[in-house]
Amino acid sequence: PNSVGDFVLQMDIEGAEWMVLASASDEVLSRFRLMVIEFHSMERVFEPFGFGIISQLFRKLLKQFVIVHAHPNNWTGVIDCGDYAVAPLMEYSFLRKDRVRSTLSPVRQFPHPLDRDNVPDRRSVALPRSMY
Repeated sequence: PNSVGDFVLQMDIEGAEWMVLASASDEVLSRFRLMVIEFHSMERVFEPFGFGIISQLFRKLLKQFVIVHAHPNNWTGVIDCGDYAVAPLMEYSFLRKDRVRSTLSPVRQFPHPLDRDNVPDRRSVALPRSMY
């Protein structure tokens, strides 16, 4: 059985993740050792309002967690945003920092050998270089 502070969160709530996570207290978030979250509308990082929400939420999460995996969902393709390509649907896995047992080295191989397409009959989407 899970003890307090050892829960796993899996979230795919079609865009509502931004407000749900922004309104969650640090105390509530600290109860999760692992969070797997699908983020929608990542291309909005290039809009002033979207950038504010996205950057503020990721700063909040990265106070307690490290990103241990990033994977684009292939339901949609990649969107060109000027000089940058962005996957609008991204899945991130976060591990609470107190659970990290060794030094993490950055992953530079995308797709990761364990990645699989979310939708088998759609074209694969590689993580755009501009996103790591």
